[in-house]
Amino acid sequence: MGVHSRSIELGVWKSMDEYHEALTSLSTTQYRGYRDTVVLNAAFFATYKSIKNVQEKLRRLTNLTVGEIGQLLAIIGDFEEPGRKLVEFLKQHKGDFVNNGACTDTTEWLSQIEGESNRIMEDVAEKSPSRFHEAFRGAYKSLGMSLAESRNITWTECFGPPDQDN
Repeated sequence: MGVHSRSIELGVWKSMDEYHEALTSLSTTQYRGYRDTVVLNAAFFATYKSIKNVQEKLRRLTNLTVGEIGQLLAIIGDFEEPGRKLVEFLKQHKGDFVNNGACTDTTEWLSQIEGESNRIMEDVAEKSPSRFHEAFRGAYKSLGMSLAESRNITWTECFGPPDQDN
């Protein structure tokens, strides 16, 4: 049985292979919706820097508001892991990052970012799996809903239809 979008939304994958399978099984429209999760990953792995530096970096890379950045950092701020490689990668590719509040097609660039972030996340998950899962469970849900609402994008437009619980 395949891993479905709800697994990603709730961050309940059991391994990095399952996480990757879930991401790659999404429809193109759903995958586009995860461009804001790329921002989350950037901040998640940039928390080794001061909050001010992270906020400034995210402001340059994206058009997130100060409030959105603050909320994002509040969700993940206690999880410290270097991630310098990912931050550098984001810096080099910032011109390619399209974040205009719509489900814009950034699939190719997302794919590259996903590769970089997965390598780092795999290392983090092995070192501290419980903190990793805890942080992402809350972050995907809270940040995804907040960004969708604040930019007048429905959850369905960005993340696909929710799974029905029977």
